[in-house]
Amino acid sequence: MMMVRVFSEPRPASGSVTSGSMPPCQDGRGSGRGVWMERINGGSGSWLLSLVLAMLWLPGWANERQVGPTAATQAGHWRALDMAFSELASQRRAVGFGVVVLVDGKPYWQRVHGRVSADAEPAFDLDTRLPWGQLSALYLTLAALRLEHQGVVADLRAGGRRSDSEVAIGPSNIGERRRFDLDVPITDWLPELRIGRVPERFRAASVREILLGRSGLAMGRLHGRYCRPELCRAIGDGDGEWYALSEPMVLGGLQSAAAMEILARVLERVSGLAIEHLIEREVTAPLGLPAPSYRPDFVSHRKGRVTPTLATRERSALGVVGSLAELTALAEALLGADDDWLPWSVRERLFTAQPLSGAAMPWARAAYLFRLSGHAGDEPGLASLSAFYPNADVRIQVVPEWRIAVLAAGNFDPEDARLGPVLRAARLAALAEVGVPIAEPVDAVEDRLPDTIPAPAGLAEDDFAARYATVFGLVDVRPEGSAHTATAAGWNFTLDRRADGWYRLRLRVLRIPIGLSFLDRITVRPMRRDGQRLLLMATADDTVVLGSALIAGSASRQIEPWLGRYRLVNADPLAEQSKIDRVEVGIDAGIPVVRVPLPGLVAPTLSIPLEHESGDLFQVAGFGPGLGERFRFDRSDGEASLWYSGYRLQRE
Repeated sequence: MMMVRVFSEPRPASGSVTSGSMPPCQDGRGSGRGVWMERINGGSGSWLLSLVLAMLWLPGWANERQVGPTAATQAGHWRALDMAFSELASQRRAVGFGVVVLVDGKPYWQRVHGRVSADAEPAFDLDTRLPWGQLSALYLTLAALRLEHQGVVADLRAGGRRSDSEVAIGPSNIGERRRFDLDVPITDWLPELRIGRVPERFRAASVREILLGRSGLAMGRLHGRYCRPELCRAIGDGDGEWYALSEPMVLGGLQSAAAMEILARVLERVSGLAIEHLIEREVTAPLGLPAPSYRPDFVSHRKGRVTPTLATRERSALGVVGSLAELTALAEALLGADDDWLPWSVRERLFTAQPLSGAAMPWARAAYLFRLSGHAGDEPGLASLSAFYPNADVRIQVVPEWRIAVLAAGNFDPEDARLGPVLRAARLAALAEVGVPIAEPVDAVEDRLPDTIPAPAGLAEDDFAARYATVFGLVDVRPEGSAHTATAAGWNFTLDRRADGWYRLRLRVLRIPIGLSFLDRITVRPMRRDGQRLLLMATADDTVVLGSALIAGSASRQIEPWLGRYRLVNADPLAEQSKIDRVEVGIDAGIPVVRVPLPGLVAPTLSIPLEHESGDLFQVAGFGPGLGERFRFDRSDGEASLWYSGYRLQRE
């Protein structure tokens, strides 16, 4: 008897492709469904019987009363996706990109556009390689979950390497045997680990906290993170002080690369294997996937032009280079792998909210590695992960309830063209396909604010403080009649209260409010947490701490010897792209600040407030993600220098 596989029939379309490793998929054009049949085994049988089997396989044909969208509704959503894709393809700076949609855990729609390079003819396809950035940590996360699920007991023996693939075990662990537990502090596995500035009230993070993005570890040394392949160097022992521990909080989808690199070391210590061999043994080989590659053999673009290829120093956390086809295969495994490899109840932790005990942001929702939508809406829960790699854009969004995944990859900087609207259109089309009613129109703005945003649980109402230390520097707020005016980076904003208690921002030029589209996607609100006065920011799917109220201290005297203008003397690719090469150290109303001029025709200047820590060490003032980083001053060769995250700036 003939075996039949049925997929949506591919329809010819410009830019649509299929890959040998993936089944033909619907390309989004037209409303009909077709049947693609393949003889798996030879033998007798009739085409009529095969057709009957195919019809039974397709729910839409088997039962006309199926719950879900009609053919016309289905066509509308897929047509909207096709239009969003074509709109992005029409933009000159969108050099090459592709999108794949998985429905019920299987590829259903795919399309690519453009070229691998603006300087060459090869077409962008599913096998085009791009840096995965933060998606690289998927392999670390799955390896950790596999070790935990198997109840691995670490046998930490002395004697150096047991084979070419094994790592040497430090003498401090000789003879110990311990079950791998996600809640054990990382310093129990790595007693030799030294992390600078660990306040007594905070303990070392656990593996679970690293996976949840709330380890408290700083993002890590920025200087040299992205480098020309021939110039990359490893982090030295003396760099550990920059991995400062602060109060654990959810970073809102941003991973600490420092924490992920430490996780890789923990996994090596537990397994006795080099991390690449552990990933192959626990993840890729059992799933029949290719081992991840870390070769920087890709082409990326900025403003439509080819950029120099950048490797990354944090290889395990950020360094995977792969294709959209490889990411699709990994997504299929995440959604549909056999429970013998890793039960769905364990894999689901990547996409669903996990308990957060003692969280600094009690309202926050966090999953392992993925970012969760923070506001309840009409759509099912959404988990997303983005690369955050210079001059490239790779993303994955998952709706676990319906085994839907949307994947996208582009060889251009996210500032040059936006994959977001295409991802949203793809997600809405997939949800409509499985029968989920979508309240919003298919052409809805990707990140439009809800009409009502709930106040975070565990916080109390507050009035605006006069001054806040935020991730955008100093923010001054003053009342003006029934409204408020906020000043940040030299710009004035009107704060208009919404019906739900949040405040809309409008830029003011010559006292005239001006609407800007990006301001329509954010809103702010003052609130209290115990005795702490916070400034919150809400977007379409999340609420984060923007900063906290700042009270002038007595640190101005300690900063006086270091006042002046400083010039960057050890630029790297990240600094070159940001175009920031000078700062000024000054005092603003008694508060030490570092003034950072931003590039642009009308260049704003961030004023970053500092608090004195000890000696010549200062830290960024305030409470919130990204705050608490260190600035260090010193004199070498008679010149005053300012150090920040490995960057050295010399006083002029």
